[in-house]
Amino acid sequence: MAVALRHFAEFDVHLNCAIGIHWRKWLTRFKNLLLALYVDDTKRQRALLLHYAGENVNEIFETLPNTEAGEDENPFEKAATAKQENISAFRTRLRQLAMNCEFADNDREIKTQIVQNCLLHKLRMKALQNPELTLTQLLDASKAMEMSKSQEETIKERNKTSTHC
Repeated sequence: MAVALRHFAEFDVHLNCAIGIHWRKWLTRFKNLLLALYVDDTKRQRALLLHYAGENVNEIFETLPNTEAGEDENPFEKAATAKQENISAFRTRLRQLAMNCEFADNDREIKTQIVQNCLLHKLRMKALQNPELTLTQLLDASKAMEMSKSQEETIKERNKTSTHC
């Protein structure tokens, strides 16, 4: 049975703004679409989420560990709340995978994977603008960006709860 799917704008992973906030807004709109279409089955919801989110999200999603829902988990929620691991964990996983390959330069291949699959737009741009960056320099830059992003989120949360005069 062929079903025509309604148009719904895919998620733009290449935004320069706070991607987490953008994802939450997109996801809220998507949940409204599911509600309007009476899609109650969580496996169908997950399939539609990955379809509508778009090819770029799917490519990132495929790199994430532990995205399959267990027996007690909601498949849609598991997919919707999946987060990209931090760069250090991603690098470690790539190093383990690279042990089974015969790459001429493991660091170069790992750096390429990080640049192609990370969600930090600024990190990707930094690496593309300066191809001479080593993997270590790229990782140092990513740690600094992750830390500043975390500090920014803390400040935002603190500002939400503080009283303004």
